[in-house]
Amino acid sequence: MKKVLLVAFAAALSAPTFAAYVFEVNGVTNPDTYILVYQNSFNPGNALANLMDGDDDFSGAFSFLGGSGQGFASSKIGAGETSNYSGGTGLNLVSGTQYYAVTTGFDNSSFGSYNAALGNGVNATAFWSGDTTGKPTFNRPVSYTSLSGVGTAVPYDVQAFFIAQNGDVKLGVIPEPASMIALGAGLVALARRRRK
Repeated sequence: MKKVLLVAFAAALSAPTFAAYVFEVNGVTNPDTYILVYQNSFNPGNALANLMDGDDDFSGAFSFLGGSGQGFASSKIGAGETSNYSGGTGLNLVSGTQYYAVTTGFDNSSFGSYNAALGNGVNATAFWSGDTTGKPTFNRPVSYTSLSGVGTAVPYDVQAFFIAQNGDVKLGVIPEPASMIALGAGLVALARRRRK
């Protein structure tokens, strides 16, 4: 019984990496979208820290939103998208890691509503809508090493997400470690009870 519990606990601690995730945004009323993805934390006061990738304009076929990008009003991070900061390597995401999808605009006059999707075409895709109107502002990155000098600070919207053990995209924050410890303790107690 102990061996079974140890194997189950070790499997729960493993953190598989899933490749080829795509983050795409289509502006509904936002005339010029800009998107960024951060790993572990997002600090608008230090917008280069933990930055994974970013994109400005997109006009090809969307992977999940349907239809095609509108150029300035659309953005997409994914494998093969050479306009991405990474040069199109795509998003390789690790389960159990906190990520932040940031939607903003090209300059301080680019704000409004948008639709977004994040997925890999194999596991469950997350869809959401948001609006950057009246939101806090920051100096957005234009690369891994420099911040925007266009206009002034731009409004942004943040969506926290993580990748489940099976590769599904889950919106929100990862359940706190205390919850996972309580779950583990409950499993141990259940195993002891069944042995008696």
